[in-house]
This record gives sequence, structure tokens and C-alpha cells, in this order.
Amino acid sequence: MDTSRVYLRVSSKRMLLSVGLAIGAIQAYIALMNIEISAIFSLDAAFSLISILVGWFLSAIRLRLTVKLSSPNASCSLISCIKARFLGDVIAKITPSSIGGEPAREYYLAKVTK
Repeated sequence: MDTSRVYLRVSSKRMLLSVGLAIGAIQAYIALMNIEISAIFSLDAAFSLISILVGWFLSAIRLRLTVKLSSPNASCSLISCIKARFLGDVIAKITPSSIGGEPAREYYLAKVTK
């Protein structure tokens, strides 16, 4: 078996696990800090969440247009661009100075577009 190639796969199971872990961490934080539930579900929090999701979606559209303009022969779906954007953001949060997000995004799109 060739171990020189490392494939970075984004599957729905892994994404659900990541979201589940994030929600669990948030719930633990709420429980430990005794935060009121009404403060979490305020209009400001909902607006912030919607703004972040819209920003990710617009960023994925921009990424798809960039892929199409830079390489007309490459085909990349919007879902692939959303996954690449999500992967890049997660890696950027883990690595120092957000340096790891772009290479992870490029690697995923290179694998998807071949």
C-alpha cells in the first residue's frame, strides 16, 4: 500500500461529527459558565449566525468563480466549494496565524477538480 499520498476526504459523517462536537463543546461551556439560555437565543445571536452563514455561502460562490476563471477546463460544484471553504476555515482556526487554511483549500479543490 502506497503511504506517500495522503488524501484529505470530507465526508458527511465527518462533517456531522465535527458539528456534533462543536455543539457539545458549546453546551459544556454554557453549563460550566452558567449562561442564561435566553441570552443565547436572542435576536442578535440569530442575526450573527445568519450573517456568518451568508458570508460562507458568498465566499464559496466567489471561490467557484475564481476556479472557473483561473482554469476554464476545471469543473467544480458549489457544494465542493462550500466544503473547501469550511475545511479551510477549520484548518485556519487550528494552525497559528491562519496559515493552514489556504493550502488545505487548494489541496481539496485540486483533488476535486483533478
